[in-house]
Amino acid sequence: MEKTKRNIGLIFLNSLYMEASNEEYEDLYYVERDGEMMTDMLRSYEVTTFTNINDFEAALDDVKEGVKNVDIGKLHFHFSGHGVNNAKIQTPLAKETFDFETNAVSESNTPYGECIVGQSGSLYAVHDLKHKLLEFKSSRVTFTLDCCRAQRRG
Repeated sequence: MEKTKRNIGLIFLNSLYMEASNEEYEDLYYVERDGEMMTDMLRSYEVTTFTNINDFEAALDDVKEGVKNVDIGKLHFHFSGHGVNNAKIQTPLAKETFDFETNAVSESNTPYGECIVGQSGSLYAVHDLKHKLLEFKSSRVTFTLDCCRAQRRG
């Protein structure tokens, strides 16, 4: 008899950005309702909900550790909160930032492209999120990103 695979749902709800002394992103008022609807849609899944997370990778690593011996069928990730298309790359202001004679460049760990925003304004690239979800070794991965693009400009 084949072992039954478990379906895992991970719901991340970030609504309180101002509370974290983050003046760049406004609080979002309907995120909790989104979470209730997603929980209902994922009723055949074992759902874990996270609220106002800053470090997505650490939270996903904790979940992955908790299900490392589980045969996962479907894995669904949902995020409701702020999102950005980040085109700003932070590099050190030093001579080696770019040297035209040697073509030496500095490295950066700045998330680039489409990103979800942590409570304190930290960015997590969707590209990195996809790779992290694949580490769960589930039969199927799906995700929904409900990202508000409103941002304060000071």
